[in-house]
Amino acid sequence: MVNTGTGKVEMVVSGAGHPTVVLESGFSDTYEYWDAVVATLSTKVKTVRYNRAGIGHSPLTDKPRTAVEIATELHTALANAKIAPPYILVGHSAGGMYVRVFAHLFPADVAGMVLVDPAPEAFYSMVAQEDPALWKMMQDDLKNMPLGAGAQMSENAKTVEEVKAAFPLPQVPVVVISGTKVQPPVFTPERRREMTSLQTALVQHIPGAQQVEATGCGHNIPGDCPSIISDTILTMAAKQMGK
Repeated sequence: MVNTGTGKVEMVVSGAGHPTVVLESGFSDTYEYWDAVVATLSTKVKTVRYNRAGIGHSPLTDKPRTAVEIATELHTALANAKIAPPYILVGHSAGGMYVRVFAHLFPADVAGMVLVDPAPEAFYSMVAQEDPALWKMMQDDLKNMPLGAGAQMSENAKTVEEVKAAFPLPQVPVVVISGTKVQPPVFTPERRREMTSLQTALVQHIPGAQQVEATGCGHNIPGDCPSIISDTILTMAAKQMGK
């Protein structure tokens, strides 16, 4: 359990090496979500996984669960755990928003970013406007998720505005990994096309960023197709070490 300045979060550190890879999970996922990725990475680099406040055994605090708050707490936790930068930040789904804000707030600490089927800030309003029934289902699902997920969703509109304002990003390698598999009810063919299009627009907005398709993989890339993530991270880490 590591102090974040506002509470404590559970954190797992594996492996050794530089730069350290920091893994940020999706909206309601615990750090175990990254197990298959870490199984490859931990023999070659140091990895850090953690549970945000209100997820897993990390207590929920009274702080608003915005991207700025989450990124600031993570930065403090890493310092308190004596895990020195630079970091390769890896964010899946909503975690992609949180690591982008981290990179904007603490650019000197970032060596690279890998965004794994990230949820672009426009995705949420797009679903709410175009498919109200799906949006309602997603809200109803929060009742069965950790308290932290609900707290994050209650602040999601503010998070979206924070992410929109999180530019410029540091001039470091950025790779966006996009899923391709259709997975109703959320990722219908239309929604998957829109998601990929938004991710492409994000890549075009970040100088030097690259987009890679995880062919045959759905949104759950860390669990279903971990090798594309680990390969991307190790390539990025090797280039960083070669500087």
